[in-house]
Formats: sequence, structure tokens, C-alpha cells
Amino acid sequence: ILKPRFEQELVEISEKRKNRAREHASQRHLKDIKRYHEELRVAGTPALPNVTELCALPVMKVLRATDITTDTGPSVLNDLKNPGHIHNLVQSELKHWREAARKGFADLLGFPHWVNPSTKVLHVVDRVTARFSCKKCGKVSKQYYEEQSLDFDGACLHRCPGLTKKEQRKTRWSVQQFEPDAKVDRC
Repeated sequence: ILKPRFEQELVEISEKRKNRAREHASQRHLKDIKRYHEELRVAGTPALPNVTELCALPVMKVLRATDITTDTGPSVLNDLKNPGHIHNLVQSELKHWREAARKGFADLLGFPHWVNPSTKVLHVVDRVTARFSCKKCGKVSKQYYEEQSLDFDGACLHRCPGLTKKEQRKTRWSVQQFEPDAKVDRC
């Protein structure tokens, strides 16, 4: 009579341990991805997406889903930083994301098909007069407080402040949440 009950409890305990280990690995992967994002930001990587968008890249989703359950297992951070297949995939996806953002912001500024083969002419989003403000919150980070608007890099990194973690996960970054700053003289 008691044997089936004990077996069921043992199975439940085993499943709880596996789930806990999986969750711990996922949290560790997220921590590694955040650390990688911070290192890229400090290194001055241009037009870097915010952490939420970085985690939404397909390669990052796969890395977060990998089932490394031991604390001594390989670090996702090592895979991201060291030259190799994963590093190259991440850099390729970042480049693709950056190009899409660049095109979207050029559209916002009124240059939908802007192409210039000259390396001496800045892209429209890299110009000093290319400033943006967020339609959702209208706020800027401390770095942009004096200008009260965001440049292209700042718009790419922007996350609306004051949102709960749940709201941040639901809210996706989009070029459509920005508008050209009307205060800038577009000579």
C-alpha cells in the first residue's frame, strides 16, 4: 500500500531537483549574457541592443535553453567571448539587427532608401542632427540628460524606465516607439 506512494514521491522529488537545476542553469546563462552585454557596451560596440533584445536574438535563445545543469559546466560567457562558431553567430546576428535598426531609423528621419557608396559621408542616423525621443516614456538616461534626446546608439540601448520586470519582458524594443526629436534643427 505504501510502496506506490513512496515511488510517486521519489519521482516528484527527482523532477523537482531536475527543474531546479534547469532553472539555476538558465539563470546562470542569463547572468552570463548580461555580463557579455555589459562588456560589449563598455568596449564601445556601436548600436548595441538593450539586454532584453540581445536575449531575444535566436542564438541567445538557444544558449539560454541549453541544458547545462552542473555548476562546473562550461560557461556561456566563454562561448560568447572566445572566437569560435557561437561568437561568430552572435556577431552576425548583431550586425543584422544593427542594419535593420539603421534602416528603420533612416525611415523615421525621412530617408527610406538612403544609400551612399562614399565613406566620407555619414549615414543619416550617425549625424549630429539625428536625435530621437521615445513616444512611450519620453525619458532619457543620465548620459543624455543634457540634450534631452537620444542619438542612434542611445535609442538602440533605450529601455523605458519604471517598468516592472514582467512588463520589461513583455515590452519589445521597436523603432516605431521612437520619433525624430522636433527640437533639433535639421539643416
